[in-house]
Amino acid sequence: MDLSAPWHVPVSCRLSVVRPTTDTLPSIKTERLPMSNRGDRLRLAMEARGVRKQHALAFQLQVHESAITRWKANRSLSLDNAVAVCSALDISLDWLLLGRGTMDFHKVSETKTVGSEENYLLAPFKQLSQLLSQQTNACLQALIFSLLTDVSPK
Repeated sequence: MDLSAPWHVPVSCRLSVVRPTTDTLPSIKTERLPMSNRGDRLRLAMEARGVRKQHALAFQLQVHESAITRWKANRSLSLDNAVAVCSALDISLDWLLLGRGTMDFHKVSETKTVGSEENYLLAPFKQLSQLLSQQTNACLQALIFSLLTDVSPK
Protein backbone atom coordinates (compact mmCIF):
# COMPACT_ATOMS: atom_id res chain seq x y z
CA MET A 1 0.00 0.00 0.00
CA ASP A 2 1.42 3.38 -0.99
CA LEU A 3 0.82 5.75 1.93
CA SER A 4 2.38 8.77 0.23
CA ALA A 5 -0.16 8.97 -2.60
CA PRO A 6 -3.54 10.65 -2.16
CA TRP A 7 -6.21 8.13 -1.29
CA HIS A 8 -9.16 7.64 -3.51
CA VAL A 9 -12.00 5.83 -1.77
CA PRO A 10 -15.06 5.09 -3.90
CA VAL A 11 -18.09 7.08 -2.81
CA SER A 12 -19.92 3.88 -1.94
CA CYS A 13 -17.16 2.96 0.54
CA ARG A 14 -16.86 6.30 2.31
CA LEU A 15 -17.85 6.63 5.93
CA SER A 16 -21.12 8.42 6.37
CA VAL A 17 -21.08 10.70 9.40
CA VAL A 18 -24.32 10.52 11.34
CA ARG A 19 -25.27 13.82 12.95
CA PRO A 20 -26.84 12.97 16.28
CA THR A 21 -30.08 14.64 17.23
CA THR A 22 -31.44 15.21 20.70
CA ASP A 23 -33.58 12.12 20.13
CA THR A 24 -30.66 9.81 19.34
CA LEU A 25 -27.98 11.10 21.73
CA PRO A 26 -29.55 13.46 24.27
CA SER A 27 -26.70 13.55 26.78
CA ILE A 28 -23.60 14.30 24.66
CA LYS A 29 -22.23 17.74 25.46
CA THR A 30 -18.89 18.29 23.74
CA GLU A 31 -18.21 21.81 25.01
CA ARG A 32 -18.00 21.10 28.75
CA LEU A 33 -16.51 17.63 29.08
CA PRO A 34 -12.95 17.57 30.43
CA MET A 35 -10.80 15.79 27.88
CA SER A 36 -7.47 14.94 29.40
CA ASN A 37 -5.89 13.46 26.28
CA ARG A 38 -6.20 13.05 22.55
CA GLY A 39 -7.43 9.45 22.84
CA ASP A 40 -10.38 10.56 24.98
CA ARG A 41 -11.21 13.30 22.48
CA LEU A 42 -11.06 10.82 19.59
CA ARG A 43 -13.43 8.45 21.44
CA LEU A 44 -15.84 11.31 22.11
CA ALA A 45 -15.71 12.49 18.48
CA MET A 46 -16.43 9.01 17.17
CA GLU A 47 -19.37 8.68 19.56
CA ALA A 48 -20.69 12.16 18.73
CA ARG A 49 -20.50 11.49 14.99
CA GLY A 50 -22.23 8.14 15.27
CA VAL A 51 -19.21 6.00 14.33
CA ARG A 52 -20.05 2.72 16.03
CA LYS A 53 -17.72 0.47 14.02
CA GLN A 54 -14.16 1.65 13.88
CA HIS A 55 -13.36 -0.64 10.95
CA ALA A 56 -15.43 1.65 8.67
CA LEU A 57 -13.34 4.63 9.79
CA ALA A 58 -10.16 2.56 9.35
CA PHE A 59 -11.23 1.66 5.82
CA GLN A 60 -11.88 5.29 4.92
CA LEU A 61 -8.51 6.37 6.34
CA GLN A 62 -6.79 3.38 4.74
CA VAL A 63 -5.22 2.27 8.00
CA HIS A 64 -5.50 -0.96 9.95
CA GLU A 65 -8.20 -1.08 12.58
CA SER A 66 -5.50 -1.58 15.22
CA ALA A 67 -4.16 1.91 14.38
CA ILE A 68 -7.44 3.45 15.53
CA THR A 69 -7.33 1.32 18.68
CA ARG A 70 -3.82 2.67 19.38
CA TRP A 71 -4.92 6.27 18.73
CA LYS A 72 -7.85 5.83 21.13
CA ALA A 73 -5.31 4.62 23.71
CA ASN A 74 -3.51 7.97 23.26
CA ARG A 75 -0.52 6.44 21.49
CA SER A 76 1.34 8.11 18.61
CA LEU A 77 -0.69 9.69 15.81
CA SER A 78 1.01 11.31 12.82
CA LEU A 79 -0.06 14.76 11.68
CA ASP A 80 -1.20 13.33 8.34
CA ASN A 81 -3.42 10.80 10.07
CA ALA A 82 -4.72 13.43 12.50
CA VAL A 83 -5.74 15.65 9.58
CA ALA A 84 -7.40 12.68 7.86
CA VAL A 85 -9.30 11.76 11.05
CA CYS A 86 -10.48 15.34 11.50
CA SER A 87 -11.63 15.51 7.91
CA ALA A 88 -13.46 12.17 8.11
CA LEU A 89 -15.19 13.03 11.40
CA ASP A 90 -15.61 16.73 10.58
CA ILE A 91 -13.93 17.88 13.80
CA SER A 92 -11.45 20.60 14.67
CA LEU A 93 -7.78 19.62 14.36
CA ASP A 94 -6.91 22.08 17.11
CA TRP A 95 -9.41 20.43 19.43
CA LEU A 96 -8.29 16.88 18.65
CA LEU A 97 -4.55 17.49 18.99
CA LEU A 98 -4.38 20.19 21.65
CA GLY A 99 -7.76 20.19 23.37
CA ARG A 100 -8.31 23.87 22.49
CA GLY A 101 -11.75 25.16 21.64
CA THR A 102 -14.54 22.73 20.86
CA MET A 103 -15.02 19.78 18.57
CA ASP A 104 -16.84 22.06 16.11
CA PHE A 105 -14.52 25.05 16.53
CA HIS A 106 -13.65 25.02 12.83
CA LYS A 107 -17.33 25.51 11.98
CA VAL A 108 -17.72 28.52 14.28
CA SER A 109 -15.07 30.46 12.36
CA GLU A 110 -16.84 29.69 9.06
CA THR A 111 -20.14 31.19 10.20
CA LYS A 112 -18.83 34.56 11.38
CA THR A 113 -19.64 37.52 9.18
CA VAL A 114 -16.70 39.49 7.83
CA GLY A 115 -16.62 43.24 7.49
CA SER A 116 -15.46 44.93 4.30
CA GLU A 117 -12.20 46.04 5.96
CA GLU A 118 -11.31 42.37 6.53
CA ASN A 119 -12.25 41.26 3.03
CA TYR A 120 -8.84 42.21 1.60
CA LEU A 121 -7.38 39.31 3.60
CA LEU A 122 -10.26 36.91 3.17
CA ALA A 123 -10.34 36.89 -0.65
CA PRO A 124 -6.69 35.76 -1.09
CA PHE A 125 -7.13 33.08 1.59
CA LYS A 126 -10.24 31.75 -0.15
CA GLN A 127 -8.37 31.63 -3.44
CA LEU A 128 -5.40 29.90 -1.80
CA SER A 129 -7.64 27.37 -0.05
CA GLN A 130 -9.10 26.32 -3.41
CA LEU A 131 -5.61 25.61 -4.75
CA LEU A 132 -4.31 23.63 -1.75
CA SER A 133 -5.26 20.12 -0.78
CA GLN A 134 -7.73 19.61 2.07
CA GLN A 135 -4.93 18.23 4.22
CA THR A 136 -2.66 21.23 3.58
CA ASN A 137 -5.58 23.58 4.28
CA ALA A 138 -6.19 21.91 7.64
CA CYS A 139 -2.50 22.18 8.56
CA LEU A 140 -2.42 25.84 7.52
CA GLN A 141 -5.57 26.56 9.53
CA ALA A 142 -4.09 24.85 12.61
CA LEU A 143 -0.92 26.92 12.23
CA ILE A 144 -2.87 30.18 11.96
CA PHE A 145 -5.00 29.37 15.02
CA SER A 146 -1.87 28.42 16.93
CA LEU A 147 -0.22 31.74 16.01
CA LEU A 148 -3.34 33.66 17.01
CA THR A 149 -3.34 31.93 20.39
CA ASP A 150 0.34 32.78 20.92
CA VAL A 151 -0.01 36.49 20.08
CA SER A 152 -3.41 37.21 21.64
CA PRO A 153 -3.37 39.18 24.90
CA LYS A 154 -3.81 36.95 27.90
